[in-house]
Amino acid sequence: MTENKAARTEGVLKALRTYRAEQGLSAPFPTLSAALFDMDGVLFDSMPAHCRSWVQAAHEVGLQMNEEDVYWFEGQTGSYTIKLLYQRTLGRDASPEETKWLYERKTQLFNEYNSGKTLPGVELVLAELSDMVRRGERPHGCAGGRRCRHLHHSGEYGLASRQRSC
Repeated sequence: MTENKAARTEGVLKALRTYRAEQGLSAPFPTLSAALFDMDGVLFDSMPAHCRSWVQAAHEVGLQMNEEDVYWFEGQTGSYTIKLLYQRTLGRDASPEETKWLYERKTQLFNEYNSGKTLPGVELVLAELSDMVRRGERPHGCAGGRRCRHLHHSGEYGLASRQRSC
């Protein structure tokens, strides 16, 4: 472990110990043996693909949507976003068939447009997770709902066999 990496790790552990003491949580500090985190937009730069796919899919069915809307709607379920778009543009709720088709189209476009590009600094996180795997520990990544694909396709980090759907 490099000196900088060791110092960063010790700094994180110190902050966690302080937090645990302040909150009256049990001691001693447990050993980290797993990591669970959201990946979509945290590890992977997926927003450009989300923006492009939502806007294109919405326009294909005559709904008004722009990139700013995508950011405003971020965190909503796909079906709720579609409901909002239909209400705003057409003054009515989307039918179940319209919702299903539009979300499937958005997903298809997202899969075409998504580069899988990581955000700055992510390589360090993935290297740490790879070390966890080599030590027999079990990191898990989540891209929200049933979309835990990124880590699965990142076989070069040795994590593919450990990734599970969330």
